[in-house]
Amino acid sequence: MAYKYNRLEMAENKKTSLIFADLTPESVANLCFKSVRTVEKWRKSGCIPPESRRLLKLYLKRAISDESEWDGFYMEGNRLRLPTGQLVQPQQILLAMALLEFGAEPERLMLARLNRTARAIARIKLRANNHQTKLR
Repeated sequence: MAYKYNRLEMAENKKTSLIFADLTPESVANLCFKSVRTVEKWRKSGCIPPESRRLLKLYLKRAISDESEWDGFYMEGNRLRLPTGQLVQPQQILLAMALLEFGAEPERLMLARLNRTARAIARIKLRANNHQTKLR
């Protein structure tokens, strides 16, 4: 099945230009097992076939997974960029997981107490509001 070289939306053209900003057409052709002429057509039309785009993203270490849960996560150099914009090192991820594991039980108990307190405060406020509306 031949891939059509049609014009795409501005977002797709921008993604394509980002790929070609980091790689030369010759290196893209080598990575995707295509001719340089084919890659030049991709660059001009702004349309890269999905399988080649995925391969290039993996090569550039930008994409982590195709799953929607990983949207916004990508590699930048040797660090993981989070959707919040933070750059995280592998040691930080391991430390965070260890801290979550150690603090899980006491934190759960504390959250339960805080929730009970918050519900009690909400009930008191609700009673006070009901009492004021009855007086009016």
